[in-house]
Amino acid sequence: MIWRELVDQHDAARERGYPKVEMELRKRVAWLAERGHCSRVYQGRLSDKTKDKRSRRTQVMIKGEQSPIGDPIPLLNLPNVEHPKLWIYALLDDHDKRLLKFTVRLDARWAADKVPFTISVELDDRTMGSGACGHPILHCHMGVDHDRRPQFRLPLPALTPWEALDWLITQLDEAHEPAPWTAPMFSRAAP
Repeated sequence: MIWRELVDQHDAARERGYPKVEMELRKRVAWLAERGHCSRVYQGRLSDKTKDKRSRRTQVMIKGEQSPIGDPIPLLNLPNVEHPKLWIYALLDDHDKRLLKFTVRLDARWAADKVPFTISVELDDRTMGSGACGHPILHCHMGVDHDRRPQFRLPLPALTPWEALDWLITQLDEAHEPAPWTAPMFSRAAP
């Protein structure tokens, strides 16, 4: 039952309207730049790349040739990782009223042991796999890279692209945790 409810949440989140997706994602890139984690130029490069304004579809990304989701943002000054690259991509339809898909992805190496890893939060534009347990509509890939095993595909609750980016940033550096534990979770006596 929980898996069907999760799919319903994902579908409802897709339909709620996203007129500010570019602005919200730019705010996060500006936040990263203010903290010295990327160059300020990337805030301006993250934009709607729709050439034909009559088109019903909008892509938000850093335009580039490296991949269908655009070019990455090289990240800086993160103590636990080396060579981190961040991709941000969103595809909207019906004049920004419907979120079709998005990807917020980080590729890097752990500084301590040089092991590569990827964390990629993705909302797919179509059903994939054999069902919600096998390939949820909104999910997180975690592994050595996006294509090699071992790789884990984890379901997520309904998130906007910028909420996914907020979460991903906390995985890079715990100093950016917005809700740190202030007391042990189980310190209260049971009722």
